[in-house]
Amino acid sequence: MRALLSRCLLLLIFMAPQAEAAEIPPSCMVTFNVKNTGFTSGNATLSCVAVEKRRLELFQRVNALPESGNVDGNELAGRLAKLEAELKKQEETTDWKGMATTISGNFTATLGLAACLETFGAGCAVAVAAKAWALYDVIDSAASDAKKKAEATRMRAEIAAIRQKISTNVKPAGQLRNQLVADFIGLCNDVQKYCLNK
Repeated sequence: MRALLSRCLLLLIFMAPQAEAAEIPPSCMVTFNVKNTGFTSGNATLSCVAVEKRRLELFQRVNALPESGNVDGNELAGRLAKLEAELKKQEETTDWKGMATTISGNFTATLGLAACLETFGAGCAVAVAAKAWALYDVIDSAASDAKKKAEATRMRAEIAAIRQKISTNVKPAGQLRNQLVADFIGLCNDVQKYCLNK
C-alpha cells in the first residue's frame, strides 16, 4: 500500500502544472516607429527615441536571464565594479564611441538586475535603465566633453552606490527575473501607448 501511495504521489508531482517563467511577449520583441517625444514610465522620464534605440537588445538579455538558482550580490557587485572601471577609463580617455558600445543591453540588464536586488519592487529596473539611456543620449550627441564627462561621472556614482548596497544580498534568480520582465512589459506598454507614430 505504501509503495502504491508513493507512486501516486510521484505521479501527482510530475503531473502538477509547472510554474512558467515570465517572458517579455513577442509583441514587445519587435521594433516600433516612434515619435521624437518624451513620456513617463513608473518614476522615470524617458525619450521615446532613446528607449527604442536600446529597448529590443535589453529585452532579449532579460528574457535570457536564468530562471533558477540565486543571484549572488557579491558576484554581481564584482561585475558592476568592472563596468564602473570600464566607464572611468573611457571617460578619462574621452572614448565616447567605446562608452556608447559599453552601454549595451547587457550593461543595462546587469544594472537592472542589481537595482532590483537592492530594492526589489515595481519600477526598480526601469529607473536605472533610464539613467543609462540618458548617458547614452548625451555621449551620442554633440555635447561638450565636459558635459559627457559629468554624465559619465554621475552614472559611475550610481553604479557605485548600487554596488555597495548589494554585496551581501542573495535573492532567487527567478523572482528577480520576473520583476525585470514585469518592469519591462510595463515599459513596452508605455512605449506603445505614448510613443508610436500612428
